[in-house]
Amino acid sequence: MDTPAPWLSRWIRAQALVAPVVILIAMWIPGCDQGWLRTDSHKYTALALDCWTDGPLWAPQLGDQPYFNKPPLAFWIVGALVRFTGPEVWAVRATSLVAALGALIATVDIARRLSCRRVALLTGVVLATTMEFARYTRAFSLDLWLTMFIVWAVWCVVVGVHRNRTGWVLAAAIPIGAALMVKPFIVAFP
Repeated sequence: MDTPAPWLSRWIRAQALVAPVVILIAMWIPGCDQGWLRTDSHKYTALALDCWTDGPLWAPQLGDQPYFNKPPLAFWIVGALVRFTGPEVWAVRATSLVAALGALIATVDIARRLSCRRVALLTGVVLATTMEFARYTRAFSLDLWLTMFIVWAVWCVVVGVHRNRTGWVLAAAIPIGAALMVKPFIVAFP
């Protein structure tokens, strides 16, 4: 039996990653610049833009009041793009898409490392077509950034265990720290 060409073999291996990414982007493109931002997105966009224009970078301000309800990492990321493009709806949504893609790619790779390419493909397709996950790409979503960083931390641990390298497991602290800079972890007691 003939072996497939090297490019074909690479393409077959990449499909587990490419298909879910294409699906998520295809779900995002229609209407990416329609309507306006939902929930707190308009407030967060103003905070993000203020970080890079008028206000202090370390202490976002809502009007003349400091805003300490959320840590500033996501505001810095979105604010950098919005400062470059102007306050465009698609730009704010594009940053949420980037966070969703980061979470999706890491999830697919985790599934591939723990199982096989077929399971990774199905995992990616299920995540990409989950309406709640795709819906958050239409807003300034702190939850998507938090999800991405937590999944990256899990990815570091999986890679470390898979390669038997302690350094990768310890490197999981970096995305955990980034996640804490997006949203604080709060334990609520009844």
